Amino acid sequence: MDSDDDLVQNLVDQRTLNFLRKGYDFIKMGKYSEARMCFENATNSNKKNVDAWLNLGITTSLLDKDGAIPLFEQSFRCGVGKREYSHQRFELLCDDHYRSNPRLPEVKREFEIAKSNIDERTVSQTLLRSIKGLKKRLIESARPQSPEKQSHYDPYFPVELLQDYPEHTFHSEGGNSRVYRCIRKKDGIMVAIKIPKAFDRERSKEFIDEIAIWRDLNHKNIVKIFDYSANPPYIVMEYLSRSLNQTIKPMPPTDALKMILKVLDALSYTHKKGHIHADIKPENILLSKKDEPKLTDWGVGRIAGLSLPECSLQQACTPLYAAPEQVRGEPPDVRTDIWQIGVVLYEMVTGKNPFDSEDSGRICAKILSEDQVNLPSAGNPNVKWLDTIIVTCLQKRPDQRYRSVDDLSHDIEKVLIDDFTKKTTHGSQFVRLTGHFGLIRVHCQKNNYDGVIGQLVEIRDLSQAEEIRGMIDTQIEAMKTYRSLGMALDEHIVDELEKVFREYHKTHIIETP
Repeated sequence: MDSDDDLVQNLVDQRTLNFLRKGYDFIKMGKYSEARMCFENATNSNKKNVDAWLNLGITTSLLDKDGAIPLFEQSFRCGVGKREYSHQRFELLCDDHYRSNPRLPEVKREFEIAKSNIDERTVSQTLLRSIKGLKKRLIESARPQSPEKQSHYDPYFPVELLQDYPEHTFHSEGGNSRVYRCIRKKDGIMVAIKIPKAFDRERSKEFIDEIAIWRDLNHKNIVKIFDYSANPPYIVMEYLSRSLNQTIKPMPPTDALKMILKVLDALSYTHKKGHIHADIKPENILLSKKDEPKLTDWGVGRIAGLSLPECSLQQACTPLYAAPEQVRGEPPDVRTDIWQIGVVLYEMVTGKNPFDSEDSGRICAKILSEDQVNLPSAGNPNVKWLDTIIVTCLQKRPDQRYRSVDDLSHDIEKVLIDDFTKKTTHGSQFVRLTGHFGLIRVHCQKNNYDGVIGQLVEIRDLSQAEEIRGMIDTQIEAMKTYRSLGMALDEHIVDELEKVFREYHKTHIIETP
């Protein structure tokens, strides 16, 4: 076992031990429901831990719930020496933690039944009974309790965080994790804390990888993380109350494009860092109060070009937004993110997902089909001017998509200017210039020097006057100098650029409306 595997196994073992300790603490307080939840989490963390299965069986029986016997049987299958080892551990547990409970004799009778069953039944029969018992117990535990019986304890929330985050509320849940809205005690700031549901060998590796990627990213359109830990596993991040999934669709096309440009800027930064996201979807684009988009959830993200681990498509990404190469189990790259941006943009301007179906098999079949997706304009005639961009993103072969998110951003900026120009003054140069300066402001807000310089080049090419062209060239060189010095694109620099615009207008070098 290599060092990474050792680390993962140690984290899994420690996680299991923490759940067992919390369970024992609740036993001492007589809180058997909370204890059973801890022991259930211990079995989820390590399915071969004898004590976890024994304690889960004992607390299940003490709470008058069916299904204790198959849980005891599972402990025999996990124990070294089967019955003998499990019996020894059971007696120790009963002496140490449960000896004062009046129902203990009944628990011991169920344990003896399980001990005899393990010899009389085949493993497959026992497993079947265990599954049925667990299913029934989970259904019962999901039934709402009366207010006086409800517990405020949440076994998923690490006890180690209670001191710093005493006020915490469940916020949302994904495939592999839960998110809590918390008040940070030291300063009263509201934050979000992401906690994995299970922490087995595979999940622990994924979580460690996610932390490694996320802590390397610092961008205004990427959710910021404040703290993280692998043991206990959690990520503390900035709190944003809603996502793109909760907005009304279809959106006005220009609003959608401006928002996607900011997401693309975050992806450009990420790709240059050597990472890809690989799970871009509306739920993973959070929105600030000012509708500023921020990418979150890097659990599927990885170093570009590395293969996905062996897992189902649902674990690797979200099927509706999966690229063909992801469906086939091939390594994702930057063009995978471009595909997913195409799906999200299609949904933003039409209100529909191009591969929507109730059956995941049909979704995958549509994605892998050689047939081209329906044009966005078929669902919304007002976005015909976006057909080419979205269809290019959604090419089934990666080499036929945009080569980079910067290329995609360039085309989006161009169609924004063209659309603005067509809607006003029949395409005058003055209006086109106004559009370019509007995009310069957007790039300044993103501190994107490359975008500003690109727009200045476009403005320079609009003029045939050497004096004005020279003025623009001076500004381009100034931008390059500011960038080399690490200066931020502040309002002072924007004012300098607007002087150029006023000079254009004053000297009438281009036609005015």
